[in-house]
Amino acid sequence: MVAEDIREMLLNSDKNVGDVFNSWSHFFDPLTKKYEKSEIQATFKYLSEKGYLNRDEGYYSLSQRGYDEWIFPTGRVEPNKIFLSHASEDRVIAAKIKEELGKNGFNVFVAHDDIPGTEEWREKILSELKISEIFIALRTKNYSKKSFTEQECGFALAMGKRILSLCVDSSPLDMGFCSAFQGHGFREDDDLINNIVAYCKKQLLNK
Repeated sequence: MVAEDIREMLLNSDKNVGDVFNSWSHFFDPLTKKYEKSEIQATFKYLSEKGYLNRDEGYYSLSQRGYDEWIFPTGRVEPNKIFLSHASEDRVIAAKIKEELGKNGFNVFVAHDDIPGTEEWREKILSELKISEIFIALRTKNYSKKSFTEQECGFALAMGKRILSLCVDSSPLDMGFCSAFQGHGFREDDDLINNIVAYCKKQLLNK
């Protein structure tokens, strides 16, 4: 039970999953209100023995095995599969991008189109992130206001995905976890979809 609560805390956090063990010493304090200290320590030891955590000089860090087997659902990466991250307000733009890239052989996942209302949305999103080869962030002004979109970026970075950041009337300096990647700027006008699709095709078909 403690291990599942730790996983839930990591998945629900807007912080980089890989850094909370070392950089956020009080991140796991809420666990002490529910469990005995000895039970928490035993769980961290168990996770370490499973290979999910690394321990160095008294500090834990999340291992690659921890990412692959514990935090994220397992699944084979599918070539030309794209996870299109977007704010709900931009679902129409995302759907059009999906349609156009689909004509060029890409399998594009868009949460608002592809998750049935009865399906557990978070596990589905994690699963799709896992199996996608490419992560595209549709960074409009709405995007940076959503904590879950920055979580998706953090997860994509942790998984080593190829990342394209589409900055629509927004600054590449506001790219959160993806700030290490060069964002390409676009203006929201009548040619937005065509310009985005042309850019993505140039980047992805000439890899």
